Amino acid sequence: MINATLGSIQGSTTIVVTPATLASINVDPPNHSLAKGTTLQFTATGNFTDGTTQTLTTTATWMSADATIAAVSDMAGSKGLVSGVDLGTVSITATQSAISGSANVTVTPPTLDSITVEPVNPSIAKGTEIQLMATGNFSDGTTQDLTDAATWTSAASTVAAVGDTAGSKGLVSGLTVGSAAITASFGAVDGSSTVTVTSARLTHITVDPASSSIAKGTSVELKASGDFTDGTTQDITDQVGWTSSNNSIAEVSNAAGTQGLVSGNDLGSATIEATLEGIHGFASVTVTSAVLTSITVTPADPTISEGTNIQLMATGHFSDSSTEDLTDEAGWISADNTIADVSNSPGTKALVTGIGMGVAAVTATFDGVQGSTNVTVTAATLVSITVTPATPSIAKGTTVQLTATGLFSDATTHDLTDEVGWTSANAAVAQVDSSPGYEGLVTGTGVGSTAITATLNGVQGSTTVTVTAATLLFITITPSNPTMMDGTMLQLTAIGHYSDSTTQDVTSSADWISSDTRVAHVITSSAHTNGRVIARRAGTTTITAVVGDLQGSTVVTVTP
Repeated sequence: MINATLGSIQGSTTIVVTPATLASINVDPPNHSLAKGTTLQFTATGNFTDGTTQTLTTTATWMSADATIAAVSDMAGSKGLVSGVDLGTVSITATQSAISGSANVTVTPPTLDSITVEPVNPSIAKGTEIQLMATGNFSDGTTQDLTDAATWTSAASTVAAVGDTAGSKGLVSGLTVGSAAITASFGAVDGSSTVTVTSARLTHITVDPASSSIAKGTSVELKASGDFTDGTTQDITDQVGWTSSNNSIAEVSNAAGTQGLVSGNDLGSATIEATLEGIHGFASVTVTSAVLTSITVTPADPTISEGTNIQLMATGHFSDSSTEDLTDEAGWISADNTIADVSNSPGTKALVTGIGMGVAAVTATFDGVQGSTNVTVTAATLVSITVTPATPSIAKGTTVQLTATGLFSDATTHDLTDEVGWTSANAAVAQVDSSPGYEGLVTGTGVGSTAITATLNGVQGSTTVTVTAATLLFITITPSNPTMMDGTMLQLTAIGHYSDSTTQDVTSSADWISSDTRVAHVITSSAHTNGRVIARRAGTTTITAVVGDLQGSTVVTVTP
């Protein structure tokens, strides 16, 4: 209680001393760098009016100026944890009680954390080879094939030598019995695998199938497997030398990628031989005069959606009751390319694409024989839903309009905002409207983050909405447009109106300005007397309270 006495007259007032108020916030570390895909913990320290400090990391509200560069967590248990998302520099801000502090973070390219060499610790026979692969593991969770970029070395090159030139990088050759660590290096990062070379030797070669019959003009693929002294069996199709006893009847390929492929050139029989390290394996191939009698196209009468594909197959039926896959050898045609288009290009033969709704016959032709199937193309189907904007942030009490866009099988997109069903994973944080005219309108009801999902025909799409603390919308001053006498004082009050419909006395935190200090002066330097007006002479002046970018005013009239 404060008393003022003059003569026998007294006046008094009660002074209430409140706890110290937050004056500023420091965010640490300032101006830091982190690699893409890594994280860094930021801290917020509050500086109070009584000179004390307090850690505010877990109570402040954290925001990133651009979450596509660096995102900051505002969730309990991880507040202030910054994640590098993409290259660039962004400001990270911590806010509490309308006071903010910030620091810049620069996201640099991802760093190489480790190298994985595969297969892990393999065993090979002396004189054989194995291809090793080097995979780089980066700080952003991505991987990259570094086989051709890495430098390869062997710890015992007399046991196992490794190639380090273009075309042979990572290719290990077993030279003598033993073990050798094979290392792939890129920059300052290494990865290794130990290769064991055994004394196993090739003892037998088996060619499969041992005997086969093919029609003239067709082919059969032979495989060679080797049996070794250590009890292992390996596919050596690409390592053996292939020969035919009669190329005019059956010719066998030694070309890379087609080793062991036998082509029937004329009627008769031929012996196909596979040879490696002096070991031989044999198979017999008979070329018959069987003729193609029919072609079956499968699947039979399929149905697909516009914009989707289906792979057809052509099976040839021959007079000797044998069958062959003719998919890659037949010629393909569609009766209506505007409904269903079929490919004749190598690698995509018989791949049908739905163009427009309807039915079209697709036919395969070989040696004058045809087979067909009817392809029905239906309307495009919904493939996915994208909800925009992606990961929006709104203040409590405000709204954001979401849009649901559907991607269909024909690559078209449509606005489905009014058709989908909208749901919120946590209505206490954000509610989403599904009523006519307001579909997709999200209202922030509490501070936090929640998923908003749009669903149609079993297809879903979602976005995460983050609701921050309510923001100041406008300021009113009471009393409004007061009149006071020259030489007297009047306390004004500034009331802040927030986005969640709440109000707060911001008198002490506002900056106060008088448009004409000759008429009346307003105190703005003391937290205890902020907003107190002192009348100096008759006239009018505008008194303004400023908080951040917002302000409120009232006109004060001073009478004699």
